Amino acid sequence: MLESKSIESKESKKSYEIIVVENPSVSSQTSEFLESYRGKITYYKNAKNLNLFGNWNRCISLAKGKWVCILHDDDILLPNYLSEMKKAVEKVEENTALISHRAIYFGNLDLINYRQAEDSGIKKQLKKCKSLFLALKSIKSFCINHIIFPILGVKKYKLLDKRSADYIAKYNPLHPSAMLHNKEVFLKLGGYNQSYFPSDDWFCHIRCAENASVYQLDKFLSKYRYSINLSFNKDTMFYGSIVNFLHTRDNLKINKRLKNILFQKQYENVLKIQDENLKNEILKIFADFGFKQMELKILDRFLYRIYRMHDVEIYKVEK
Repeated sequence: MLESKSIESKESKKSYEIIVVENPSVSSQTSEFLESYRGKITYYKNAKNLNLFGNWNRCISLAKGKWVCILHDDDILLPNYLSEMKKAVEKVEENTALISHRAIYFGNLDLINYRQAEDSGIKKQLKKCKSLFLALKSIKSFCINHIIFPILGVKKYKLLDKRSADYIAKYNPLHPSAMLHNKEVFLKLGGYNQSYFPSDDWFCHIRCAENASVYQLDKFLSKYRYSINLSFNKDTMFYGSIVNFLHTRDNLKINKRLKNILFQKQYENVLKIQDENLKNEILKIFADFGFKQMELKILDRFLYRIYRMHDVEIYKVEK
């Protein structure tokens, strides 16, 4: 069932429309729920089940505006979403298909193995002296951004930056919920493809980056709920692991040592899968691909942290 906070905007000037589109369901109470929003929301019920991606495509087709945000019924837009995204659409290239942003995660955070990091004893002591702690933090940031990154040739991303197909394939950083779609450009590229269910949000983002432009805004503008859904079913995890491995092997232009480090980290992630049969299937595929387990040394882990530091998606969580 939809939550009102998922579809209400707190921004004063109304320059948007809200439509709700759903597949037929005998248990749905959406129409009854939306009675209190009569005149503010347009409701469509599909004559037949278009499945997940077919329904998303219809949402985009029915929208009147140039830019369309698909918001899942359990996710939430933050109050400044519209104003910040309006600024973004004025800055991107004309041939832009998608604009994403950062999301605050909530819900079942165990699904992403989130654990609150504990401060070391030294850090706890430093925090007691706030001015010293902030000064050291600034020095650390300066050294990373102006010394370490330039030496290693690490790219620094902008507030609003274009994401390559390679980047999206490597990290899958774009949340399908609350993403802006350029209606004309996106549908001309074919939209979402139900044949690649349940992973075509990721694959579609890659296609868009290959054939148009995809941007990500480094601001937190929505809340994304983690729950047991199709992102965590066996097929998604199985094929996702294989895609990650093959992409690292065949597409990433990095030295052999760093590739082996990435393979090892992927292997460690597979070991965390609780389903023993699924885990063993993936490990067998890795072995068939020629993966050999290695012990990561201190330098290897340091190189991995540096490699991931500039690229990996930064996120916040809300308990």
